[in-house]
Amino acid sequence: MKSKMTKNKFFKLASLLVMLCLVTTCAISTTFAKYTTGDSGADQARVAKWGVRVTMVGDDLFKNEYDTDDTDYAGTISVKSSSDDNVVAPGTSGKTTFSIKGTPEVAVKIVIDFDAISDIVLPKGNKGLTEDYHPIVFTLKQTHDWTGEMATPNTLKTGTLKDIKDFIDNYNLTAEYAPNTKLDSTYELSWKWEYENTGKDEADTLLGDVMAGIETVTDAVTEVKYKIGVTVTQID
Repeated sequence: MKSKMTKNKFFKLASLLVMLCLVTTCAISTTFAKYTTGDSGADQARVAKWGVRVTMVGDDLFKNEYDTDDTDYAGTISVKSSSDDNVVAPGTSGKTTFSIKGTPEVAVKIVIDFDAISDIVLPKGNKGLTEDYHPIVFTLKQTHDWTGEMATPNTLKTGTLKDIKDFIDNYNLTAEYAPNTKLDSTYELSWKWEYENTGKDEADTLLGDVMAGIETVTDAVTEVKYKIGVTVTQID
């Protein structure tokens, strides 16, 4: 009788343990079973390249002294200012160049500003002149294009200082370029006052006398002056 009661207690205890295991299993399943979705990412960047250089190179356009063009007197000073002022005279010439180089990784706009402040001129009516006399002839050339060195320089404009300004204002020297465009262009601005200028020797002499204060000519201009600016700017 006692053995039978012991077996019943054992079965009841075993049944209770089984039920506890089932309850625990359900609790664990309820607690730890779930949907899960994930993602991850990473990125990096650097500063976009600029590296554009605008350079004025070569001789200054005007000087305070000039060597002679006569091969018999090579290296001899033919024109020399009595002060530190730059001067021009028949037989003198000069040039300067400016370049734009680089391959920026941003879109850019190039602007070339040219201001013809004053140009030497002897008004018509003096010394038999039928039109205003501009003794200095300017020339603007492109010696490199956007792809590199050109086979021959491209003469863009020849004329007075105002002619050069008008050309720059109207020509496509101001333009916009896409990112990674190779910028490689060089321009040369030169001038020359001809030594042998048929029919103009008296006019040249009169300009020199006006500058010396010996002669007076209304509206004569005895100074040449210009300003040039080259700007490369990032655009949105």
